[in-house]
Amino acid sequence: LSDVGRIFTIFIIIIGFGVVAYAAVTMTQFVIEGEVEKILSRRQSMKAIERIKNHYIVCGFGRMGSYVCREFHLGEIPFVVVENNPDAQAKVIQAGYLLSPGDAAEKDVHIAANIKSAKGLVAVLNSDAANVYTVLTARELNPELEITARAAEETAIKKLQRAGATKVMSPYQIGGFRIVMGILKPNVMSFLEVAMNREHLDLQLE
Repeated sequence: LSDVGRIFTIFIIIIGFGVVAYAAVTMTQFVIEGEVEKILSRRQSMKAIERIKNHYIVCGFGRMGSYVCREFHLGEIPFVVVENNPDAQAKVIQAGYLLSPGDAAEKDVHIAANIKSAKGLVAVLNSDAANVYTVLTARELNPELEITARAAEETAIKKLQRAGATKVMSPYQIGGFRIVMGILKPNVMSFLEVAMNREHLDLQLE
């Protein structure tokens, strides 16, 4: 290269190195700030959970669990979410709910959720087996706890009751019943839907 070409090449190398260095510093700063924010958020959540009393523990933040949490939130009922899936955990944090991350079958996770001071527990995990283990663990840690569990299969209802569940709900039975009642007694079902919907605060059925 000529002298001009060499100078131009040196200029390109310096600019390229600067761009790469700036990008690396920016990415590192972004990652570090994100991790620090997560740690601070986690600490704030842990402190809030330590102070909470007479709350509910919602195990599982799937379709049903998220709906349960939404209703608790609308009703201003204190609750803590136990969730093991990272994607679901991110949704819990984004929604502003208190989170106790980990497996709902583990004692330490329930202790972190302050189960000793809890009023009730809702087990709505994806499998009946996971719900059974969760109910067993919760009942052992707090014998006075009111436990409501979801049963996907009809055979799991008795297992959950033996494990210590106070109430066992089958979404398919409830859904089928509501469909039939909506056909046979539509006016009654319409009234109940309005009266029990927390979004319509003009009328509530207690």
